[in-house]
Amino acid sequence: MTGSLWKLLLRACRSPSGRVGLIVLGLLALCIIVGPWLLPDPAGMPDLLAGATAPSAAHPMGTDQLNRDILARVLSGGRVSLAVSAL
Repeated sequence: MTGSLWKLLLRACRSPSGRVGLIVLGLLALCIIVGPWLLPDPAGMPDLLAGATAPSAAHPMGTDQLNRDILARVLSGGRVSLAVSAL
């Protein structure tokens, strides 16, 4: 199975659109892995002063009705998705 995965990756690297896709996928994985350490608030921690706000400098994707940062929640959900796909 791992041999076919390497063949698929090599075939993707040969085409320009495959390279772009691998770069985007790599950047997304890097953001998901490193992002929670760079964000000021944990994913489940509400920002009591923010309320349900639109995107701003403090919260790039805004906050939900429970005052939680949406970007932090997306990145934490992405970590779960990467862990499941790695199994």
